[in-house]
Amino acid sequence: MSQTATPQRVLVTAGGSGIGAVLSDVGLGTELARGKQVVEMAGTSYLVETALRADVALIHADRADPFGNLAYVATARNFNPVMAMAADCVIAEVETVLPL
Repeated sequence: MSQTATPQRVLVTAGGSGIGAVLSDVGLGTELARGKQVVEMAGTSYLVETALRADVALIHADRADPFGNLAYVATARNFNPVMAMAADCVIAEVETVLPL
């Protein structure tokens, strides 16, 4: 069994989508699983990993409009949209604000 944790992006995406937890078989039988809830489904055991949410997200976007829609370019597309979904308050640094 692997001793790595469930990727952070999966947990943040789940939090941004309104999913409370993710079932993962990664880390079963290791120190990572100590104290965590284990669920068995169809004969397979899974760890219950709590989804991640943020109070505030500081992100960077290339363009924005007055309605708050953001456009990302290059590597800003990797994690910024996911963090914007998972945060209660988003503060965006924007290169260009487009008119209506």
